[in-house]
Amino acid sequence: MIVLLLSIQTLVAQEQFGISYVISIPNNNLNKLLDGKASFRGISFEYRHFVSDQISIGGNSGWTVFNNTSPQQTYSKDGVSFNAKTWSFTHTVPIQISGRYHFSKEGGMAHAFAGLGLGTTFINQEVWIGLATIKESHWNFSFYPEAGFIIDLGGTDAIISTQYNYVVNGHFQKKGLDYWNFKFGVLF
Repeated sequence: MIVLLLSIQTLVAQEQFGISYVISIPNNNLNKLLDGKASFRGISFEYRHFVSDQISIGGNSGWTVFNNTSPQQTYSKDGVSFNAKTWSFTHTVPIQISGRYHFSKEGGMAHAFAGLGLGTTFINQEVWIGLATIKESHWNFSFYPEAGFIIDLGGTDAIISTQYNYVVNGHFQKKGLDYWNFKFGVLF
C-alpha cells in the first residue's frame, strides 16, 4: 500500500497543470489594426509532463481578445459618403504543443526556463462599421519562443513568462499576425 502511494505521488510530481492570466500587446500588422492597444482579456491553460528534471513537454491553449474603437469619421467610396464609428476585434485561440528546458533549481525557490511551442491558432477578426460587419475566421500555423520563471510556493508554483506569438497569414490581408503575451499564473 505504501509503495502504491509513493508511486502515485511520483507520477503526479512529473506532471503539472496550469492556468494563467494573460496581458497581450499587439505587434506589426495587428498593432496597426488596433492602434497599439494592449489586451487585458486573456487566459491560458497548460499541461506539462517532465521527461527529466530539466526537460518538460506538453501543450497549451487559451483565448485572447484584442479590440479597438475608433471615433466617428466620414468614409467615401465611389462618390458615396457616410459617417460611422468603427469597432475592431481580433480573437485568438491557440492550440499548441511545447517543450521547455528548466534551468537548475539548486540554491533557491525559483528557476528560469526557456521553451518553444508550435501548433495552430484560430483567428476571428471582425470590423464593425456602423451596422455593417466585415468578418474573417480561419485556422493557421503558429509558433512561439518563451522565457520565464517558476517560483516554488510549497505545493503550488507561480509562473511568470513572456511569449512572442507569430501566426502565419493570420491577418485580413494574409500577412503574419504577431503579439507578445505576458503570463501570470499558477501551476498545480
